[in-house]
Amino acid sequence: MSAGLLKLDKPYIASNEEHDMVRGNEQESDDSEDEMAVMMKALDEDQIIGAGGDGSMDTVELGLILDVLLPPYHSYHDDKLWVTKVSRTPPTRSSVILLWEQLDLKLQERQARPSGICSVRSELFQECFDELIRQVTMDCAERGLMLARVRDEALMTLTAFQALFESASDFGACKALQAESGASEAEAEVRQLDEAVEALEAEVRRLEAWKRQAQRREAERKQVQAALFAEQLEALQRSEKQYQLLIETLLASKNAAQT
Repeated sequence: MSAGLLKLDKPYIASNEEHDMVRGNEQESDDSEDEMAVMMKALDEDQIIGAGGDGSMDTVELGLILDVLLPPYHSYHDDKLWVTKVSRTPPTRSSVILLWEQLDLKLQERQARPSGICSVRSELFQECFDELIRQVTMDCAERGLMLARVRDEALMTLTAFQALFESASDFGACKALQAESGASEAEAEVRQLDEAVEALEAEVRRLEAWKRQAQRREAERKQVQAALFAEQLEALQRSEKQYQLLIETLLASKNAAQT
């Protein structure tokens, strides 16, 4: 029995033939056998139809199909290969109800998220679906094969979406890094422009100070020049008065001499 949802038989030590088969599969590592070929091999009429010719399937043949749909687990302990296969026990109505209860219990025990992406919930439902495939296959091998095909297609679609999500995440992260790098360059350019603006503003302040100083000097020069011109004008006016008085004196003396 297994502590998981998929019902398993007790593990046993593999025979030499099984051991060699497992070693060969590990070396070849080629699981790409055509799905239809597997189905035809598992449901070959010469193998399925029993000795009585009634179309019933014996336990050995059903076990072969289960091993195709749900491969056995292999583990090494004490240099021995142990094999654990799915249970061959026929399902009952109570087993389905028990599976339902075990699924709810494990969802609570492992604190699976009720919605959204949750690896725990996905793992438990996948294990539950495998157990359903086992139970259905025990009743009808063809229906079990179809369910296994649906399972594999769903897993392939989920894997494709996961790869697409990871690719999109990597692309988004790359774009974010590029944007961050561009932002750093823009910030550096902004800092350079700010420094240039500060330098120009300092130059403007220096030129304004020089302008004010030049204007003050020019005003002082004009004021000094105006005062100098005023003094010169006043001196010229005094000289003019003196010359005019001298002329008047000379004319008066001349007129007096003539009379």
